[in-house]
Amino acid sequence: MKPPYRYFRVVMGTSLLNAGGESHHIARVDVHLDWIDSPKLSYQNDLAIITVDILLVKEYPRSWKLASKIFFNAYKQKAKLPTKEVQDGEVADFTGWGLTLQTPKTRPKNLQRIKTTIVTNEKCRKKMVNGARLMIYKTQVCAFRTSGIGACSGDSGSPLVVNGEIVGIASWVRNKRCANGSPDVYTNVYAYKDYIESIIYRY
Repeated sequence: MKPPYRYFRVVMGTSLLNAGGESHHIARVDVHLDWIDSPKLSYQNDLAIITVDILLVKEYPRSWKLASKIFFNAYKQKAKLPTKEVQDGEVADFTGWGLTLQTPKTRPKNLQRIKTTIVTNEKCRKKMVNGARLMIYKTQVCAFRTSGIGACSGDSGSPLVVNGEIVGIASWVRNKRCANGSPDVYTNVYAYKDYIESIIYRY
């Protein structure tokens, strides 16, 4: 996503692709300065923080109104940052809007959710299909359940949650093949907690 950001919106408060929720203007996007856009280097520092501006509340089908702040309710709450490093074997929830089928490409109309399990970086490397020797760094975390269940194209940036805390941000899958028996790789939120908070409190 590149400026100008007036062509983009952040929508929250709905699990439906084309209905409900509140549409937010984007004020700025802070991409990590050390992000490495390379699969050979495991897409290190793969995170960005979006700061929203004036809130547009869209009430279907045609009514729009302006508001000056975000109001939390039963459908949307402030995300909780992790208080500790995630551990091997912990059960996690992953939600996203990625493809549910790669051939033919099928996108969901409802937000998708799966249960998955945290695995150590060492296990992650060993589980990679086709003997992959990709590096998994301390700033990353892996999760795996079983072949056929996992992240896919369109899920990048989606949250991996353990006990109500966002511990991971979807980063990449092996060979861009979804749920092929390899773990999914996420940015380790705990490793960037100070950085994230510095952006939040700066604005």
